[in-house]
Amino acid sequence: MTAGASRARSVARRALARPLWLRIEPEWAADVVRLALPNAPGATAEYQLEAGPLYCLPPGERPGAFARLDALWVERLGLAGVLRDAAAPFAAELGRRPLCVLRPAALLEEGADLGRYDDAPAVRLALSPRRMLAPEAALAFCTHEVAHVADMLDPSFGYDPHRPLPGTTRPERELARERFRMLWGASIDGRLRERGLPALLSLDGWHALARRAFPQGPPAGLIDALLRGRRPPHDELLARCTCEHGPAPGQPCPLCRFPTHAWGTQAEVAAAAARIAIDFPRWAPPQGACAQCLECYR
Repeated sequence: MTAGASRARSVARRALARPLWLRIEPEWAADVVRLALPNAPGATAEYQLEAGPLYCLPPGERPGAFARLDALWVERLGLAGVLRDAAAPFAAELGRRPLCVLRPAALLEEGADLGRYDDAPAVRLALSPRRMLAPEAALAFCTHEVAHVADMLDPSFGYDPHRPLPGTTRPERELARERFRMLWGASIDGRLRERGLPALLSLDGWHALARRAFPQGPPAGLIDALLRGRRPPHDELLARCTCEHGPAPGQPCPLCRFPTHAWGTQAEVAAAAARIAIDFPRWAPPQGACAQCLECYR
């Protein structure tokens, strides 16, 4: 064995052993280290000093050695602590399931879910490496996502991924899916605040999402109750997501037939209903009306 290879193996062995419950995809760790090193004074030079000898290893040993080195640097940069702090409050719910961190195929696929690792139950957290450049925001996101999994594992929540979404058409089901995600997320943030943990969005942020998901207004008092920490069972949340609570953003207005994201509120529709019915006798208030059409019937 050459002196370079001996030193390389010594460097690789010094990589901290990851806790059994934490599994980091090597590609994710490599991306995080590449992005975060420039923000840590002197870290790039130190990393390169440790990485250099690894090139002396036989080709078959290099990927594992670099994976261990990158895992060490995720720890050194304080970013593994973000993952630990996000999962720690839910240790009882997660049990012995490891937290597996990997890159999402697309940003829209970020999030946590139940999965498997080494043919055993695990928590899969798809996380953009760029999120780690803002550790506080990353902690809030990861905590929120792990809380979703904790709910899935709680029998009292009654989570059932196979339960059909409300609606008879695809747009209605997609609307129900969007509403369910928003309501569940608001409930999680409410409970996180109750425990003094970082919340994903401000109260105003959740109310803005509720107005977008329920253009005519969400079920009375529901959002405030969720943000105070209430957690209805899965079935009850789904029942609040039907199209009975108003049309979906982007659907055509039943009066002008143009797609709109600016629907009138229930109060505005009710105030104009009698005048609208004169011109549209088959129209009913639950169908809603866009803000522009309501202007014409004030």
